[in-house]
Amino acid sequence: MLFRSAEALAEALAESEALAEALAETLAEAEALAEAEALAETLAEAKPKTVHVEIPAGTSAPGCEPNSCYSPAKITINAGDTVHWMNVDSAAHTVTAGTSADVKIEVFDSSLLMADGTWSHEFNDAGIYDYFCMVHPWMIGTVTVN
Repeated sequence: MLFRSAEALAEALAESEALAEALAETLAEAEALAEAEALAETLAEAKPKTVHVEIPAGTSAPGCEPNSCYSPAKITINAGDTVHWMNVDSAAHTVTAGTSADVKIEVFDSSLLMADGTWSHEFNDAGIYDYFCMVHPWMIGTVTVN
């Protein structure tokens, strides 16, 4: 590109500098937006959640073991999260901490959940929590809390 005068050259240079400044501002705004989005995502992940576990139809008879008596049978959550169990079976069930050989009612126990019943428990301490149904001991699940 040939410039006819020093004035034209100065104008072109000024326009280039203005474009470079505008580009730098746009990049700074994009970086700030990306940081804000990342922060919002981090905060959303840190917020306590509720995880749903279903007690499926037909689990009152053996055959759902080892991994489909509670659906999902194994979950991983963060401390402060809540697990919400829903009994969609026609039979009554429990959600009781421990195993049939080592019941830990003091940790948590739903008592009998009738058909369409629900029960929730907030997990505040990290650890691995096995649970089962006291009425149907082949029904087992695990909650891992980070």
